[in-house]
Amino acid sequence: MKPIATPIARIVRTRLLMLAVSLCILVVLPVRADEVQCELIENSQVDPGIISRMLEAADAGYFYRIDSGRSSIAFQVKHFPLSMVEGSFNRFDGGLTLPEGSNPSRQALFLVKADSMATGNDELDDYLKSANFFNVSQFPDIIFISTGFEWLGRSTARLYGDLTLRGVSRSLALTVHVDNTISQDNDNSQVVVIHADADLQRSKFGMHALSLLVSDTVTLKIRIEATRVRI
Repeated sequence: MKPIATPIARIVRTRLLMLAVSLCILVVLPVRADEVQCELIENSQVDPGIISRMLEAADAGYFYRIDSGRSSIAFQVKHFPLSMVEGSFNRFDGGLTLPEGSNPSRQALFLVKADSMATGNDELDDYLKSANFFNVSQFPDIIFISTGFEWLGRSTARLYGDLTLRGVSRSLALTVHVDNTISQDNDNSQVVVIHADADLQRSKFGMHALSLLVSDTVTLKIRIEATRVRI
């Protein structure tokens, strides 16, 4: 007769299972539910090899988990003749591997919930979330997975990767400025602040609506604050 599993053993097995499908296991200290949006990544198609490399980075002490409460992902697009449409995404998750020195094993993973987009205008939000643009009901996740990293200066770099939007994957290069690692006063945890921007063409992702009124070029403005995590 097999021994009955203890509650602790069941919890351990559950967490091991989550390793294969989620980055949530990377945060091992108790956190508030509003600080970690684990549901953002549990059902997303992320290569297990990416997660494995991030787990290895966490074990080595150079994984940084994005603090969505202190970060922002915004976009802006020109609306002819003179106005600008601006919006942001309020639900996202992910992490960065930032080894010290010349170690090339830098990796970034961002996962954004498309239906968390907000422009401040409810009618415009509904239209942008429709099949004419983001089609959030069919494609709920926006995913960026890095493929390369190149230093351009002491604190400026180019981050290359694949952006998957509306089920279409295209290469994207982000210009990145990395602030010096700082320490938070409350728990002395190490934090890195990153600013990134890039231009993309919405038509490459199947967004062709209102082409005479809305520019094809969309500018991304990203500010990431990420905390170093060890497991």
